[in-house]
Amino acid sequence: MRYQVEMERLTNQELATLHTSARGHKVVFWNGLLYFVLDGDWPDTHLPSHVKFSKLNDAIEKSGISPGECNDFTGVEFDIIQSMLRTNRDTVLIDGGANYGREGIRYALFRRSLGFDVPTDKPAVIGIEPGPVIHMAQVNVALHNVPEVTLVHAALSNKVGFTQIGVSNTHTLGGSMAVGTHNEWHSMVCRSVTVDSLMEETEAPVFLKMDVQGAEFLVLEGMKETIERQPIAGIFEYAPTIMERMGPLDDFFEILSRIGKVYDLGMNRKQKRALSHAEIKTLTDEIRARPPEHRCTDLLVIDSRLET
Repeated sequence: MRYQVEMERLTNQELATLHTSARGHKVVFWNGLLYFVLDGDWPDTHLPSHVKFSKLNDAIEKSGISPGECNDFTGVEFDIIQSMLRTNRDTVLIDGGANYGREGIRYALFRRSLGFDVPTDKPAVIGIEPGPVIHMAQVNVALHNVPEVTLVHAALSNKVGFTQIGVSNTHTLGGSMAVGTHNEWHSMVCRSVTVDSLMEETEAPVFLKMDVQGAEFLVLEGMKETIERQPIAGIFEYAPTIMERMGPLDDFFEILSRIGKVYDLGMNRKQKRALSHAEIKTLTDEIRARPPEHRCTDLLVIDSRLET
């Protein structure tokens, strides 16, 4: 059984009582709430009546992810992930721009549905998120009980070190190196990592989902060794009006085409359409003409070593 406890009016004494009564079970803090994951019913804690308990479903809704979202395995990407895992069970799934953690959790649960155990000596799913929303992802990973997911609080980039990102003041977008700062954004410094640095100790195939708010070009620059060494498939959000602030779009597609064939998935990821060089230009012009909230699509690239 799982519970959430409202923390706003708890005294230190009451908090100590809660810790004692939880008997060492999993405890996660987030946003004024204390989450407990227990094997059975909540024990008698003799806490004041103002301490409120409720079942986990409410907690999941408040933390951004419902169970139904995480058990939806429809879409082109899951066919590819299944094929890659069947070929090599050590395939690493990377969720770049993890936000609340939903995609990483979905990948972990899908992996389990195929019969793969939780590895004890290597990561199965890596979620990377630079913004404060990483703490919500940590809660969701804990509440969904997916130890396969390793979360990294950093920005994916072309270098290892530190970088400056913009973080929204008004919504849960994790952060971006491409948007800069303006009235609705503030600046923060965070750690930066590369795909090459994350994959340097493995030669296993890699599946990536990249939704890094325009920094996809930098991510590709930071995975050149991985591209050369191991088979890769991945989904990259393509928002040309933002991405061109980070580098020429032709360079972005040149790196993608070196990996393999490029497809347009649209935003629902239900079917793929192969793109020629001329069709990429047409797609870019079409995206630019859309209303601002729809000026993006998802691109799929599949390493020629994975194509059958």
